[in-house]
This record gives sequence, structure tokens and C-alpha cells, in this order.
Amino acid sequence: MGSISVAVNLAMFYILLLIGVNYLLSNVVSYFVATLVFFLLNKIYVYQQRDNIRLRLLFKEFSLFFATRIGTTVIESLLLFICVDIFKLHVFYSKIGISVVIIILNYILSTFFVFRQGGAVDDDKQRYS
Repeated sequence: MGSISVAVNLAMFYILLLIGVNYLLSNVVSYFVATLVFFLLNKIYVYQQRDNIRLRLLFKEFSLFFATRIGTTVIESLLLFICVDIFKLHVFYSKIGISVVIIILNYILSTFFVFRQGGAVDDDKQRYS
């Protein structure tokens, strides 16, 4: 699922660059579109939470997921700025390299804060069951 999300992110980033959108804005837009795709893929296939698609819980999980992604988007954009504007590296290759670090960070955040078993999300499921 991560590969699909990365493909969506990189494809959208590249397309936005081709049509002349600033690379930092392209990064933010592509990242958030990929985040929506990734959330749904993670919930259903990675963490196999098909049975709890109630609106309240879905909103809570997505809010946590989105909040963690805002943080990693800031980190990714900062690293992209450093690579492109300071070190003068190629923008697309920089994006690919930085994506590896961000994927690992996102996986850790999703596992321990968003879709964790026995955590706040599970407490919410029990409370509203």
C-alpha cells in the first residue's frame, strides 16, 4: 500500500512541476492527496480495520492520521528546501530520496499513534459500540 501512495505522491508532484507549479507547493498538494489515499489503504488493507468504518471513529482516526502527516509534510518540505535551494540538488531526485525517510517516519507514527491496538482509537470503539 505504501508503494501506491508513493506512486500517487510522486506522480502528482511531477505533473504539478510540469505545469509550472512551485516545487514546494507541488510537494504539499501531492503529499496531501497521497495522504488521503494512504489513509484509506492503511485502514482497510494494512491494519485490516474494515469492520469499524463508523463515521465518528473514521473522523477521529483520519484527524490523527492527518495531524501526523502535517508534521511529516513540514519535515519533508524543509528537507526539500535544503536539498534544492541550499545544496542545489535536482528537485525530483531530492523528493525521491527524502520520501524514503518520510515513509519510515509515517509508518512509525501510524503504527504507534493512529491505528494502534489498545489505544485511544480502540477505547473510542468500546465507548460507542
